[in-house]
Formats: sequence, C-alpha cells, structure tokens
Amino acid sequence: MNKISKITVVLVILAIVSAAVYIFYKAYQPKTLRFQGEIDAQSYSVSSKIPGRIDSVMVKKGEIVKEGDLVFTIASPEVNAKLKQAKAAKAAAGALAKEADK
Repeated sequence: MNKISKITVVLVILAIVSAAVYIFYKAYQPKTLRFQGEIDAQSYSVSSKIPGRIDSVMVKKGEIVKEGDLVFTIASPEVNAKLKQAKAAKAAAGALAKEADK
C-alpha cells in the first residue's frame, strides 16, 4: 500500500469512530421535559422576598413560558422608599467625610 491509501484508510476509520462517539454521546444526553398546562382561577397567590403588588403581567393566556421568562413585575413603594433612604444616608455620610477631611 502506498502512503496516500494508508492515510485515506486512517481518515475513514477516524471518521467512523468519530461518528460513533457522537451518536452515543447524543443518545445518552438527558431528554428535555416538556409540560403543558393551563391555570384557571379567580386569583393567584404568589410570594416574593419583597413586599409589593403586581404592577404588570407580561404573558397572555395561551403563551408559552420558558424558564427565565419575565412573567410579571412588582411595584413596591416600600422598597423605593428604603432605596431613597439609603441614598440619603450615603449622601449624609459623604458630607460628614468631607467635613472630617477639612
């Protein structure tokens, strides 16, 4: 056998082995679970780590919701007030630091 035919045989064997490895890899991957359902209720009970009310709902009946999709937003006056309070405390601390530096 000449050098070119040896290389061709090696490449064909390598291609077959690569294809077999890829097929086995794909065959043993976990399958995606798909769930389908419908919610029908007068009210929904949802809990969150912050107090507030649902501000807007981003999905409509019949839409497909994927993991990580934004379903609704929460309006929280309490959190906004605490944020303003924290910003004011930071500004006051900055003013005291400037005064101490002088």
